[in-house]
Amino acid sequence: MSPEATTPPEVVSSEPEIAEDDQELEEEVLVEAELAPQIQEDEQGDSVVSVQSEQTIQEAHEPAGSSVGGLDLNSATVEQLASLDGISAGIARDIVQYRNETGPFKNIFDLGQVPGVGRRRFRRITGMAFSRAGTDRRDKLARLLEIPVESISHLPSVARAIASRPGLQGCVISDKDGFLLSESGIGDDSRRMSAIVPRMISQIRENMSELDHEDVDTASISMRGRLLTVIDSGDVYLSVMHESNRLTSGMLKLVRRLAGELEWLLSYRGYISDPEAGSDGAGGNA
Repeated sequence: MSPEATTPPEVVSSEPEIAEDDQELEEEVLVEAELAPQIQEDEQGDSVVSVQSEQTIQEAHEPAGSSVGGLDLNSATVEQLASLDGISAGIARDIVQYRNETGPFKNIFDLGQVPGVGRRRFRRITGMAFSRAGTDRRDKLARLLEIPVESISHLPSVARAIASRPGLQGCVISDKDGFLLSESGIGDDSRRMSAIVPRMISQIRENMSELDHEDVDTASISMRGRLLTVIDSGDVYLSVMHESNRLTSGMLKLVRRLAGELEWLLSYRGYISDPEAGSDGAGGNA
């Protein structure tokens, strides 16, 4: 990458710090919106790297779609259910039998009433911690983004909500192969950005391995007074454009949390559609 004179990003600690929730199964997976500027520094071991922008980037593919997928546990066959992580053929038959005897699941936590579905299996199937209070991960994400829970299934709505967060002005959601999934506020550059970010993170990892820091999953890039932060959460990349060249630890923590939630939201997992409204996608209580 050719060097370019830029203003180095200012990374500052937000204050005061707040403690993480230590409970594994009842943990809060999201930080409430009003606490976002106050979140503690990332845990030791997370690496954040500043690099210069690259001038020539490859064109990406067309957006892969706008809806969130998954497998509806209220309509899936035994064979389909057995394709989910954590569901054996026997558990799949038990789920279908439960539906036949009691009717469709009314919410995702009803799955715990199926024989053989304990807390660990529930987490593997849904990607969520079991909650006796029935606190849904989608509900938490909707509250954080200040959008109706029904909109969580619509990726463009999620992208717009992320881009409208205070301190941000655009975002791109893409996959590990460089496909653009959704964007807001970036425009034509979103396809090219989707194509380059997996290669960029890979190149940074390769270079940082010389310093024994190949576990890089986040990069902040200074570009003419603005900051682009890219997070690799596994199969999904979240790239956000900041309004300024200033990055607080609270904002960094928030963006990393959102990237993790997108990884979950777009994963192949079991969800429950609304048995009365007949919602599709991942639009039920999942």
